[in-house]
Amino acid sequence: MSVSNEKYKIIGAVIIFAYCAHTVLSAHVFSLLFRAINFFILVGLGVYKFRQSLLPSVVQQIKYDENEREQLRLTSDELVLQQEVVEQGFNRYQVLTDELADKVQDWCTAFAKKQAEREKEQERIAAVLRKKAEQKAHYFFIDRAQRQLVPSSINRAREQLVSKFASDQQGAEFLTEMIEYMQQEKV
Repeated sequence: MSVSNEKYKIIGAVIIFAYCAHTVLSAHVFSLLFRAINFFILVGLGVYKFRQSLLPSVVQQIKYDENEREQLRLTSDELVLQQEVVEQGFNRYQVLTDELADKVQDWCTAFAKKQAEREKEQERIAAVLRKKAEQKAHYFFIDRAQRQLVPSSINRAREQLVSKFASDQQGAEFLTEMIEYMQQEKV
C-alpha cells in the first residue's frame, strides 16, 4: 500500500466521521468540534511541512553554526599559540636589546676611559715637548752666548792682559799660551 492511498483513506475516514458527528451533534457543538479538528489538522500539516521543508534547513544551519563555532575555536587556539610564540620572541628580543644596551654602555665607558687616557698621554707628551723646547732654547741661548761672548771676552781679556803685560816679555808669552789653551778648549 502506498502513502497516497493511506492519505485518501485517512481523509475519507475524517469526512465520514464529520458527517456522522454532524448528524448526531447539534450545530453549535459540531461547529466547535469541527474547528478543533481543523485546528489540529492545520497544526499537523504545519508540523509535517516544517519537518519536510524547514527542519532540514534548520538542522543544516545548526550544523553549519556548530562547524563555524568549532572553526572559530580552532582559529582562536591557533592565534593564542601564535601570540605566545610572538611574546616569547618579543621577550627574547627584549633580553637581547637589554644586553646590547649594556654592551653599548660598557663600550661607551671604555671609550671615555681610553679618551681620558689619550688626553693624559697627550698632555704628558706636550709637557715633555715643552720641557725639551725649554731645554733646547736654554742650550741655544748658552751656545749663542758662548759663540758671541767667548770670542769677545777672549779679545777683551787679551787686550787687558796685553796692556797689563805689554812691557814684560813674560806677560806676552803667558797671554799667548792662555789664548791657545782657550781656543783648544772651545773646539
